[in-house]
Amino acid sequence: MIGRILKSKKLWIYAAVVLLLAFYTCGLVYISEATAQPTEESFLEFRFGEWGSTALWNSAFLVCFVTLALALLLRSVAASVGLVSIAYFGIHLANAMKVVFRNEPVYPWDLTLMGEVTNIASSMEFELTVWMKRGIAYVAAAIVVAILLDVFLLRKNHVSYWKEAIAGVLCAVVVWVGGSSLLGEAYLAEHNVTFISWDPQKSYREAGFLYAFAAAGHTSTVEEPKDYGKNAVEDAVAGLQATEDGVQPNVIFLMSEAFVDIESAERLHFDRELTPHFNRLSEQYLSGRCMTSEYGGGTANSEYEVLTSYSTYQLPSGTIAYMNVVNRDMDSYVSYLNKNNYHTVALHPYQRVFFSRDKAYTVLGFDEFYSEEHFEGAERVRGENYISDAALTDRIIEEYEKNKASGQKFFCHAVSMQNHASFPANDFGESVGMTCDVELAAGEADAIRTYATGLTYTDAALGTLVDYFSKQEEPTVILFFGDHIPALGSNAADLAARIGYAGEVGSVEGKMTVQSTPYLIWNNFEETPTAEKQDLSMFHLVPYMTRKLGMQRPLYHAYMDKLFESLWGVTRQVSLSSDGTPSYQIPEAARKAWEEYLLLVYDGVQGKRYGNELLY
Repeated sequence: MIGRILKSKKLWIYAAVVLLLAFYTCGLVYISEATAQPTEESFLEFRFGEWGSTALWNSAFLVCFVTLALALLLRSVAASVGLVSIAYFGIHLANAMKVVFRNEPVYPWDLTLMGEVTNIASSMEFELTVWMKRGIAYVAAAIVVAILLDVFLLRKNHVSYWKEAIAGVLCAVVVWVGGSSLLGEAYLAEHNVTFISWDPQKSYREAGFLYAFAAAGHTSTVEEPKDYGKNAVEDAVAGLQATEDGVQPNVIFLMSEAFVDIESAERLHFDRELTPHFNRLSEQYLSGRCMTSEYGGGTANSEYEVLTSYSTYQLPSGTIAYMNVVNRDMDSYVSYLNKNNYHTVALHPYQRVFFSRDKAYTVLGFDEFYSEEHFEGAERVRGENYISDAALTDRIIEEYEKNKASGQKFFCHAVSMQNHASFPANDFGESVGMTCDVELAAGEADAIRTYATGLTYTDAALGTLVDYFSKQEEPTVILFFGDHIPALGSNAADLAARIGYAGEVGSVEGKMTVQSTPYLIWNNFEETPTAEKQDLSMFHLVPYMTRKLGMQRPLYHAYMDKLFESLWGVTRQVSLSSDGTPSYQIPEAARKAWEEYLLLVYDGVQGKRYGNELLY
């Protein structure tokens, strides 16, 4: 019987195919990891490091059995190789691209953002590396070979469906058991594979993509703070008071896409002042830098921090708060204004579902949300791709005029899209003139010119908005701020250092600069405007505004004043102490205040919300 089996032609064909798949998946894993690593040097350091060989062999083992399971269950090597190759290489390629544009790797929860990622990627310019090209060619060739195997060899030599199905299920069991073991927390701990939340790229460089990806997945929950409970929440706010008799102005938030002060770059010289309105107003009113954990993208997290005054610090790296945690009624500045006779409107001239804003804005308490489909006939720029900032300004004014007869105060939160990446040459049909004291790649120079041109449009729209409300009798405050630095090149931090916008790469001041954007708080009701420069975090912006302008404010803002006395700002990358000193670590003197604040954030976001009745 054994002799007959060994003489079976089908057995040897299947054995040969299995061997080919094993060799192929080893190559796929190798090329994919090389693609995901940021540099050739980092890949070689990983490959020949103490852990690299083990990680690659384990990955190849799992990928091989996934490929076998699919080939047997689908009865098609081509379908299996195609699905596995595109998925496995694709996610490594996505990691490399995200590192370039966002300075952070792909996380497990990014898989819920595929629609947004595809939409953004289609508008980005990206130069493929050698390993990326090799990977694409390798995958394409493998799919062709697999199709040939199916057509000319396996079609006539299949065993029965049930035999292949049973073998496929057994391979799937191997994947399940092997994956649970080789990617489990115990195995990772045994081999010292950890996810470094404050430096995730280091985790991916040292552990390899698959293992760092798995380690990140094991940290996807927020742990309950020590001593969390109703008493702890009440103790945190004891003795504080809300301001019930403060000014109740109309309130406008305008978050400007990728707005930064590129004119401050010491080695760039433009043929005109890019933002004359912003520059003049920032000298006359409250202004400064607002710190964000986001870099080149992640707009939704910046606006989340502003609207809620909740930091994203304690959330797993890469989390989009609107999609992952804003999923139940959540008190915010929006809901507070709703309780105090404000009509609350959100404007975003882009897709309604982008970053799940349609759901998040409802949870946060907005009465109305107008997205791209509600801007019919609005002016578009950059090849008709984006609605202009001028059109967004017109819509803010239109909504304000509509609200006048309602008897309610007006709150508008507007998020622009005009200056979204990427920035091809002459995208506005014209570009400002620019020279640079250091040599720039052609794509970098074009991107800066296009971006700078967009800033002139943004500034003109800001001037229109301020001019309109300066003529209105109703008291009004406008909070204008950028969400994150623009993705101007393959390494925004390096480019920022070369053009003299930020300090040297790796310096704490350089990190502070690339994790900050300018803000301005204008109003029309102060007899003598308060001209003050103050750097702070996004989550401090609104409490700072309500305190400095004597506005009606919730108890939570009084608590934020207490935190402000210890910490002006915190992001995952850098913190700012109350004496204005940036550092990579939270100052020891402020740690207790910070931990108490995180307890309140946990209570409002993931916890039992003991503080909601107290704070709002």
